[in-house]
Amino acid sequence: MTGRWKEHLLDKCKISYGSNQIAASLESEFDRKELQKIDEREQLLQNLKQAKKEWVQAQNLFDHAIEPELIDYGIVMLESAEKKYNYFIKLARKLGIQVEI
Repeated sequence: MTGRWKEHLLDKCKISYGSNQIAASLESEFDRKELQKIDEREQLLQNLKQAKKEWVQAQNLFDHAIEPELIDYGIVMLESAEKKYNYFIKLARKLGIQVEI
């Protein structure tokens, strides 16, 4: 919530109930939810970075594989890492986070 909307709700609560304790409780709940959103976004960005790292590693494995078994393994790892990376990109965009590919 924007700061102004939050203040409006807190003021309404103070007027309706006349209690600073209720307003303080609501404010801490808003703060808790905002912090949770920030934590979730930070976790998503960490997951996205890790997925990209795994994708690059899988590409390197595939590019340098000589044995047929390692080539097959590289293909599976590359496809898996790519899907994981794309999943986190879509999730980030859905949450309004701009992501460079």
